Amino acid sequence: MIPYRGRIKVDDQAVKRVLGLPMGPNPVVYEKKSYADTFSEFYQVFGHDNDHKAPTFVEVDKWLSGEGKKSTDDK
Repeated sequence: MIPYRGRIKVDDQAVKRVLGLPMGPNPVVYEKKSYADTFSEFYQVFGHDNDHKAPTFVEVDKWLSGEGKKSTDDK
């Protein structure tokens, strides 16, 4: 809701246009992981699987710009 302007319609087409997300007839397939698995995978992605420290903003930015950009897909 925007004051004095009303509501903004947010539908799948608007989200696709604004965020650049892919759309298609195929459903998004995901499996729910336990929190332990999620944290373990998170630490491995950023190379902190031994010390379990959170990555720095620089590490995350570097990953998103490099390997993370290559590993994204429709899911």
